[in-house]
Amino acid sequence: MLLPSPNHKRPLYQVLRKARILHQQEGKAVKRLVVGIDEFFEFHHLTRGQDLRFLGRPARAPCSPDQGNPACRWETRGTFAAFQRQGWAQPGLEATRIPAFPAPEALIHSPSETMRTLRLTLALALLSAASVSAAITVEQKGLNLRVLVNGKLFTEYRADTRVPCLYPLMSASGTHLTRQFPFVKGVPGEKSDHPHHTGFWFTHGNVNGHDFWHKDNCRIVTRRFIGSPVATSVIKGGKGGRVTFTVELSWEADGKPVVAEHRKYEILISGKTSTIDVTSHLGSNQHDITFKDTKEGSFSIRTAPSLRLVGEVAKGKITNSEGVKDNDAWGKRARWVAYHGPDAKGTPQVIAIFDHSKNLRHPTWWHARNYGLLTANPFGIRAFRDPKVKESGDHTIKKGEILTQHYRLLLHEGTFESAQVEDNWKAFTADKKAEKDPAGKK
Repeated sequence: MLLPSPNHKRPLYQVLRKARILHQQEGKAVKRLVVGIDEFFEFHHLTRGQDLRFLGRPARAPCSPDQGNPACRWETRGTFAAFQRQGWAQPGLEATRIPAFPAPEALIHSPSETMRTLRLTLALALLSAASVSAAITVEQKGLNLRVLVNGKLFTEYRADTRVPCLYPLMSASGTHLTRQFPFVKGVPGEKSDHPHHTGFWFTHGNVNGHDFWHKDNCRIVTRRFIGSPVATSVIKGGKGGRVTFTVELSWEADGKPVVAEHRKYEILISGKTSTIDVTSHLGSNQHDITFKDTKEGSFSIRTAPSLRLVGEVAKGKITNSEGVKDNDAWGKRARWVAYHGPDAKGTPQVIAIFDHSKNLRHPTWWHARNYGLLTANPFGIRAFRDPKVKESGDHTIKKGEILTQHYRLLLHEGTFESAQVEDNWKAFTADKKAEKDPAGKK
């Protein structure tokens, strides 16, 4: 079994990666195949490898005896082929222990909702372009995922880069909100500095001594999608939609794993405002992980040149939640920071990053530069020369523990005032409670 030992302070959750079918002689007793997610999910071998039972208990949903039995458990059944299509089981492969993380969101709802999601995601897995609404579709090619609105590219999850990112990010009227370099060279008004600034990304400059911000020998590798990307219609009349997907990532230095991560993206597009929620679960079952104090990180975006404060076509401004403006926002703590100004066609745009109130060291520090770089960085205390905090920004995630961070990117076509950034931040923190680090270290 792949369960943690009983003396763990908090339960860990494991996502099934590989499984081996235990072929049995006819008439033999049922044997357990593999444990997928501790406490919530188990896979059982029932009839000579043809039928699997999926047992579970909702992770956060209300639980009472009338939901199935006094243990508050429910079950669904499916053929091995169905589970195999999801990547939950692969015949002929040994069960493998992998880093422990919360269950995929698609599997922790009520039984009826889970079955609807299962049918939907299995259908999406068979399509090269999966559409659930007229407005929003997804196209998957390998480990890259394109998100389209009314047939036009809104963004793409890029797994083919040294560090995965979302690039481009397009406005409601179709202009670029992120710098196009290094993907496209020679764009008028753009600078070709800092080629490691790629769209909208997450990494850090010193993790156990390894520089994932700059160095080519440090990569964040996308291992797989957990489940299938889901696109749903959320706005009547085909004016909006939602895309949700989760990826399993491995932070590797010289090919050796340093950090294991599960990262979930939730993209909501509605009229002239779009939001992208990113939830990151970081940990390792092999060793401690230390994110060192450096300004080079962590949750980042590089804006289009017109939104900068300096440069040939720069007309942008910076404002943070504490009312600090422009260059003075660098290294300051804030709940959110926004770039605002005209795009390449002169249309007003707002780009803001929100730090969740349950994140580590909220409100966080910001590496907000006048040339279009904006990063939320909870580790750079000394690097930002904060006189109010004496200790180092180093943070260690102990072996077997998990650090969860939750951020939102707001994209709004309109003025800074019409974006209502503060109200949107309040709604973000009230509507969605970030999961705690299982060790209780925030």
